[in-house]
Amino acid sequence: MATYAISFNLEYDDKYIDRYNSLMKVIRSFPTVWEETTSFALIESTRSLEEVERSLFLSDFSPSKDKMLVINVSHDACIGRGKIKYPATLRKLMPAIEIK
Repeated sequence: MATYAISFNLEYDDKYIDRYNSLMKVIRSFPTVWEETTSFALIESTRSLEEVERSLFLSDFSPSKDKMLVINVSHDACIGRGKIKYPATLRKLMPAIEIK
């Protein structure tokens, strides 16, 4: 079982609430979820980092508008996806990151 941190930013537009609800539905489907802060959740899963990230990506997430960061806080691995404005800074802070 691993713990993952999920941070996201959804562009506010006419589909924002639909994308937010879709993403949160996936996040809330994991057995243990902590979501007390805005646009951030901790989850526990037996799935791999790639499987967790892919399930979130397959919500109504829009890679041309939104961004997310999924970090395996149990291990040194993470994936960033979407409209990341400062990838060099993110790579400097998280050298093991894979940006898709």
